[in-house]
Amino acid sequence: MAKFAVNPDVLAELAGRLGSIASQLESVDHGVTIDESSLGDAALVSAVQAFVDNWSQGRRKIIEEINKVSKVVAEAGRTYGQAEQQIVKGAAGGTVV
Repeated sequence: MAKFAVNPDVLAELAGRLGSIASQLESVDHGVTIDESSLGDAALVSAVQAFVDNWSQGRRKIIEEINKVSKVVAEAGRTYGQAEQQIVKGAAGGTVV
């Protein structure tokens, strides 16, 4: 039989770390200066600019997804913690709400 164990404190810590990662990604300098004279060809300049633009959009999406996961993990930790408390109360003969 497979065992399933959840540690609410570990989930809370994970949620905090994910939030920290998202914050660090948000604080990274958004501006990239392209020195067109050093790249030369206009097609290369255009390709580098497209990459920078796409990375900026991609990074925003990554941040959004990390924040979503962080919220879900935090909520799971709270829910498991509450369930654990109710089990402890029930096992001790207390009233379970």
